[in-house]
Amino acid sequence: TFTTVCCLFLFTFSFAQNNYPKDSCAAADAHFYKKRYKETIVAATSCINSETNSEKLILSYSFRSSAYEQLKEYDKALLDINKVVSMSPTMGNIRSRAALYATMGKFDLALQDHDKAISMSPDSDMEYYFKGKCLVKAKRYDDAISVLQTALKINPKNSYVTTELGKVAMINNDYTKAKEYLDRAIKDNYGSHEPFYYQGVLSIHDGDFRKAISYFNDAYK
Repeated sequence: TFTTVCCLFLFTFSFAQNNYPKDSCAAADAHFYKKRYKETIVAATSCINSETNSEKLILSYSFRSSAYEQLKEYDKALLDINKVVSMSPTMGNIRSRAALYATMGKFDLALQDHDKAISMSPDSDMEYYFKGKCLVKAKRYDDAISVLQTALKINPKNSYVTTELGKVAMINNDYTKAKEYLDRAIKDNYGSHEPFYYQGVLSIHDGDFRKAISYFNDAYK
């Protein structure tokens, strides 16, 4: 009946109001984590155009930049992450821009940002790790090994670093060294699937398919 439809509409409207973010800044957050990237951009733009709170603005530019990146609109993503860095030049924001530069193939600019991040925290093994990954992506393997070894000196149990060194050793066809690094990575593993996966790849190279299957099962548990 008409009355039932009206009641249902009012209930639905009330439920939506009580369960949906109250402002566009919060909506950008909600849309992004549900992978609704176009909706993220619309909500973040609305927030940017109406908000004066600096923290909300930084978050909105960040969400919009990440949404543009997911949609492969990299130039727009870069404009927004530049805005974020200018408003909040933290190590994390600078590192985020470095990652975007690397995705765009602008490795020199990415490495400049990684060096800035390292200068802000010169004892951080993870900052050297991120720079090492960038160098691997740029196919500068000797430089990558040097940087990753620096990270390993700071924290010998960093399994992300030993996994990356194992991957580089595989690229260089040094499978003995790759296995040594990946064994260390598994021993010190922080919960990443990668060392198990690459051990599986090594096992295939060695022709041990049963062991490879076991490693792949461990990787995707």
